[in-house]
Amino acid sequence: MVIVTVAVVESLVELGSFPGLFDLSVRQILLGVPLAFGCYFLGTVLPTMILIYAILLPRYARLCDSFATTVIVGGLTYAAMHLVEGWSTFANPRDTVLSLLFVPLTISVQECSRVSSLSGPGTRGFTRSAITRSLRT
Repeated sequence: MVIVTVAVVESLVELGSFPGLFDLSVRQILLGVPLAFGCYFLGTVLPTMILIYAILLPRYARLCDSFATTVIVGGLTYAAMHLVEGWSTFANPRDTVLSLLFVPLTISVQECSRVSSLSGPGTRGFTRSAITRSLRT
């Protein structure tokens, strides 16, 4: 339910913030949407996921020796990577503070939706076993 709520609110804010989207032709939308999705996925999402989940998280698990600490440090790493997003601006002190405050807010909403989607019987064991398997290799 959290994921659906966040998706609806985010979609409404995005559509309200970019009114020029409705001025595009159908051809432009059909060409631009998959192209933008592919570029962002290959350029930002995939490298970030590989770095955090495949490279850093197993190392954090080995260093911390605690499941909770591993999750917290991984979340902080994810937040730190979002400090220089495209929407961040550091032109003056006010914009800098707002940009820096927006990062933990965004990450906390994403983490809540991720945790709620992973909750259920056997989830914790699956996550621990996945981390344990990655440590053995």
